[in-house]
Amino acid sequence: MYSTATHDCCGTTGVIDKSTHGCCGPIWANMPFNLQTEGCCDDHVYDKASQVCCDNTLNDKQDHFTCCGGDYMDTRVGTCCNGKVVNGIGECCGDGVAQIYQPGNDLCCSSNGASVVFESSRNQKCCGMDKYDPQLELCCEMVINERPDNTTGCCGTTTFQENIEMCCEGQVVPRGSDTHCCGQIPYNADNEACCHREVVPYEGRADCCDDMPYNKEASTCVFETYYNQWHVDFSVPEIDGITRTWSRNLTAYLISEQFECGGSLHNYGEDGNACCGGVITYNTFRQLCCISRYDISVSNKTTENMECCGSFSYNPDVQGCCHGLLFHQTSQKCCTDGTVRDLNENCVGLHKCYDDETSTLDSTCEVMSNAFTPYVRHIPYDSNTAVCTTEGVRALPTGVGYCNEAFFYKSEKICCKNQLYNRFEDNQEVRCCDSITSARPTYFPETESCLNGKVHPIPEDVAKTCGPRVYDIRTEGCDLNEQVRKKDDIDAKPDTCYSREHGNLYYNKMQQGCCDGRLITANHTCCKESDECCEPNKIQGYNYETSMCCDGFIRAREEGHECCGKEKTTHRMRRKFVALTNSTLWGLTVRYIVTVRRYRKTDDHQECCGSVPFSPEEGALCCEDSLYNDTAEGDSCCDKLKYNTLFQTCCTTGGKNYVMSADDQCCSNGEAVDTSRDTCCDGLIHKEIANGQCCGNQVIRDPVHEQCCGGHYYHISSGPKQCCNNKLIATFATCYDNV
Repeated sequence: MYSTATHDCCGTTGVIDKSTHGCCGPIWANMPFNLQTEGCCDDHVYDKASQVCCDNTLNDKQDHFTCCGGDYMDTRVGTCCNGKVVNGIGECCGDGVAQIYQPGNDLCCSSNGASVVFESSRNQKCCGMDKYDPQLELCCEMVINERPDNTTGCCGTTTFQENIEMCCEGQVVPRGSDTHCCGQIPYNADNEACCHREVVPYEGRADCCDDMPYNKEASTCVFETYYNQWHVDFSVPEIDGITRTWSRNLTAYLISEQFECGGSLHNYGEDGNACCGGVITYNTFRQLCCISRYDISVSNKTTENMECCGSFSYNPDVQGCCHGLLFHQTSQKCCTDGTVRDLNENCVGLHKCYDDETSTLDSTCEVMSNAFTPYVRHIPYDSNTAVCTTEGVRALPTGVGYCNEAFFYKSEKICCKNQLYNRFEDNQEVRCCDSITSARPTYFPETESCLNGKVHPIPEDVAKTCGPRVYDIRTEGCDLNEQVRKKDDIDAKPDTCYSREHGNLYYNKMQQGCCDGRLITANHTCCKESDECCEPNKIQGYNYETSMCCDGFIRAREEGHECCGKEKTTHRMRRKFVALTNSTLWGLTVRYIVTVRRYRKTDDHQECCGSVPFSPEEGALCCEDSLYNDTAEGDSCCDKLKYNTLFQTCCTTGGKNYVMSADDQCCSNGEAVDTSRDTCCDGLIHKEIANGQCCGNQVIRDPVHEQCCGGHYYHISSGPKQCCNNKLIATFATCYDNV
């Protein structure tokens, strides 16, 4: 006997230690070898000090030689490219029959499987299979264009001047004061919106409700399904998980204040605080909701311990419930057949009443009545204590199982894939690996594991999955890209930089960075996209902690200084920065730039609101780059929105600010909340629920049908669930850590 995790069986030699020795040769002639000094090549043991194995071919070891596929090549005269020896020293260019080039001097360009080398092209770049000078030219969708200055950008296959033009869906249009594209039409997102590819005037930045602009932090978009129309309710903000739409009258409401019942909206408190059976409102503090299969009723609580018996309410201290019927405990009793009888009557021998509301009979067994008058009988049974066989329902005693029409003792056998196996073999426990893809239905947990539907030669207590792979946690780990690597390697270089040419390059973010499949110095920008490069030729990254890039020129970073065009300026000068951005509209990439503007301050009170200078003393209000000229007494800012403190409130919930129409909706500013009546959850007051359980900014009102897991609210309609690693799973399932 031996452990497959640490040892191996090597032919007639016997058991070997896998950490120090390997096994070489065909099955009938296996030979052990020392892993440190020897190797196995084409089923032959060789000496590592004097020989090298290249693709199952032995070669005498020589200085300056290395393997390249099956060849043993001289690195002084050749280079290995894609498993083939190529004459010359340098880097490989191309994936097929490669060419050699010098990266510091030559240029390698590849496209669609083909490649070409341009010699002496150090400052050139590739445009498909051609080269171009990035200081004088631009490559636009594989077409080379002239580049008059640094404000020239690509628009489809042609160019445009980014300071005076915009590229909208491949069309060059004049910029003016516009900032975005709406189809092929430019517009200013600060005072316009793009809805259904139409430009609509609007104050501040907005989303679209069909063809109408609106702001989610102050209003809600409602869709009415019957009439197929859209509407904006300006009285209720659109809060995730809190706002609901009421399509009957095209309005919105907050679940912290109102609830739906019987086809209408109801306020908490005035009409109760819950809905009974979806049709009747009631107060859970004073009333009881009772639902049977046939009726729904609401009754007043005369005592705190009142319970339901079908659709009736009763006091269990003096009454009893018998399958939906009430009886007096002092003079009556409930018999097994579901009838109420006097205490002196005999209930022995009565047929058991089956009640699907309270019974534990959770399964049905279909049994043929007899061979002469065949018809199917449906017999209910409890799957925990009985089993359905071909002969009918049979009792299942404790410790007994049923497999493939046979009873067995669970202490001796196990049932795997409808077949019986011994529970113990060679003093080892046997378990099932019940997967369609598993070739073996059983495994030994002491030396094996069942993961991803297969049996693996790693003990169960040290085996884990990493994507589709299984690894041994004693020596290996799973990195962030679901790659199995040695633990020491992951600790030293936990991060991955991928390129199609080199595959995965491992590095440490504290020391290096990843730039388009290349490793660069830490704290430097990646000069892949033009807005991360600096200098007029746009080919150099820079240290963003000590420097800043001002319109193509690297300037030393100083406190109190920012860019304005190519120069640094102090906060005394008001300015608007160059912003070069890539956005996506309807599947097309749109590239735009905001013109650099510098304004001389006319007085000490003048400020900037986005790209516009203004004086607060003149009555205008700036809210996060959104300027509001039409203001009134009490106006203030709620993030980018204007609101009036006299009749509105700025509420913080879910990490965002919203404008509310009443001051009794929020509890985010330290206001006192009457916990004997209401509950405060993440800034929102939930009405008529005392000391409720919060789940983020929501509250659990019905623990039977509502559950909080990982800070997320869930409405449960298919039976109770359990929370496992911030996810809901069935109660009968087993929860494992980090699965």
